[in-house]
Amino acid sequence: MWTGKPDPEGNEVPKAKRFRRDCLEMAVSNEVSSQRSARLAKNAQLAGARHVQDIAKLSTTPSKNINRDLLRKAVRNTKWPSVYEAQVPFHSEQTNKRFMGKMVFLLPHEVIHTLLKVNTVEDLKQTQGPAFFQGRPDIAECIDRVQRQHGLAAPSMALGLWIDAVPFNSDCSQSLECVTLSILGLRDWRVPVCCYPKAFEQKDATHEAILGILSWSFKCLLSDPIQQHGCLPGQDPATEPRRHDWNGMCVGRVAGGLEHAEALHVPSWSSYHICWLCQVKKTDVKNVSRDAAWRQERLGHMDFLLRQPREGRMISNFFSIPGNSRKEKCARLFDKLKAYYAAHPEVDSKLPKLLPTMLRFEEKSKKKSPKLRAKAGECRGLIAWLLELAEELLDPASSEEACMLQGCRRLGALYSLLRTAHWDPQAFEEEAREFVLLFAALEEHFLLAWPGSKVFKVKPKAHLLMEMSVLGGQSLVSLDLP
Repeated sequence: MWTGKPDPEGNEVPKAKRFRRDCLEMAVSNEVSSQRSARLAKNAQLAGARHVQDIAKLSTTPSKNINRDLLRKAVRNTKWPSVYEAQVPFHSEQTNKRFMGKMVFLLPHEVIHTLLKVNTVEDLKQTQGPAFFQGRPDIAECIDRVQRQHGLAAPSMALGLWIDAVPFNSDCSQSLECVTLSILGLRDWRVPVCCYPKAFEQKDATHEAILGILSWSFKCLLSDPIQQHGCLPGQDPATEPRRHDWNGMCVGRVAGGLEHAEALHVPSWSSYHICWLCQVKKTDVKNVSRDAAWRQERLGHMDFLLRQPREGRMISNFFSIPGNSRKEKCARLFDKLKAYYAAHPEVDSKLPKLLPTMLRFEEKSKKKSPKLRAKAGECRGLIAWLLELAEELLDPASSEEACMLQGCRRLGALYSLLRTAHWDPQAFEEEAREFVLLFAALEEHFLLAWPGSKVFKVKPKAHLLMEMSVLGGQSLVSLDLP
């Protein structure tokens, strides 16, 4: 597949040109030298072969230029997309200075777009049948979550990203850092998307820049439409976005050595906690008993996210949700809200828009907790949608998210009971009590896990809710108050 032709047998190539194709393929794949390939073409021409005249001429070219010229002929008129060039931070050991260098990429979404010119999504999905997921329940869970969170009609397809270094000089003293794309389940297929000499790597910065570009490309695969790389910084505006009839693709696995853990900001040997699945420390590595503490203290997704900033570590942008900014993320969320409004015309007070300025984020310096700035009627109209969103996005397997989900259900039940036909004082009091208990538990949990956090904050309004539930719908005027 080196020429960009998705057909490895060459059936798309006219019969008269297949010998030419084989000559070029043998040279590029290093099966024979470029000089030997040119000599084969020359002898074939003498025997009457056609379409090899230009390769045959290379046999008379000085040996140092044959490989260059033959490579140019091999990649001419390729079906693969053009490369994307970006400025990436590097470090020079000779001068001990940092600099910005040019790196070329084959963007994953354009590679997949090229494959789908001659294949269908169903053809590619055949590699991920029941037998594949039987041994990888983690990838099956990942695909299921992506399908639920993004409202996909059918399961998405899992891709893989491989990060590894390979020697590239004669004495193996220098390594080439390669990032390759794969389709999980298709063992013999990998496409390099970028590479660079590892000696020029700038700690954290080089990988961060590369993963930022690849993250944008993978988000295009997930959300569609397929954008051309002219939409990225440093490129001229491209044509209209290209669309393809697929159900979204996601990254199911990122493989690499322990040295690449720092690139993704996940715990490594230099961290206080060295694992992203438990609370093990370097001093506990030798403890492999069945009652070891690390076996009991397993981490969920929320536990890990809370632990990262507590230990002074960041979350890689590679794991961010689709949308490069808060404005784009709000736009994606508002698209879901508009779909809910369309399905529920009975909602009379609708939120006209959703912008980052309407969301008050956690401000530690001002002692403020998150809040939505909207009218009371618009907020009431969001309660039922909030429950739908929680059912779709929250993971019941996580204790924190399960608590949030139960809180949303209690809040939805409270608003449902406020209707005259459904009013039940005893049920209202019970739902209110459970809602406040859940909210208080979330506040306490996040304060213990993340000191100073105000993600959840119980306010005096919680007590007013309890007073209303205790009154049971009676009028305050009718009570014998002092």
